Amino acid sequence: MEKDSTKAINFAGVNFHQLPFPHVLVNDVFTPSIANEILEWLKKTQLWEVQDTANNKSMAFNLESSIIPKELSRVFSGTALLKLLNKFEQVFNESFNNKMVVSAFKHKKGEGTAIHNDFGADANFTHRFIIYFNDGWSEQDGGALGLFSSENIESLVKVINPIHNTGAGLVFGPDSHHAVGAVRNGVRYSLVFSLSSKK
Repeated sequence: MEKDSTKAINFAGVNFHQLPFPHVLVNDVFTPSIANEILEWLKKTQLWEVQDTANNKSMAFNLESSIIPKELSRVFSGTALLKLLNKFEQVFNESFNNKMVVSAFKHKKGEGTAIHNDFGADANFTHRFIIYFNDGWSEQDGGALGLFSSENIESLVKVINPIHNTGAGLVFGPDSHHAVGAVRNGVRYSLVFSLSSKK
């Protein structure tokens, strides 16, 4: 178990892509033991609240210091979150404001999102970084993140599989259309970091 919060973060295998809009993929975000601890907490917590809108069917809650269990406090301490923010700045080549919103999401069978674009939806945020957690994902489980060149479902350009402890970062823009495919088996957990550029 990592006692040093800064050693909980790996960020190995970082690749930046431009199409269909700027995004970054990370192979290993946390150390394996930390990723597993976070997954077990997400499975057991009772904090989930239903999200049921035209664009989003899931369960979610925002992470705040008061609800973080003691065993994960080192992962979400001020020091660890600052290191995460520094990693986000490196991979996006961007400077962010210190205040970021961290949300947990849970997608069960049949849940996902419609094709949407977060650009301009909330003027406070310009980027988003998603970290996936699950017990072992296979293609037939669904829940993949699709990147589209337009609002048309036929404009799918890329599929990002929600593999445990991997990350996907999105740069919001006029063409940043994306969607979460419906989960067919199991449960898809994720942590979503909403970021605001200093520009």
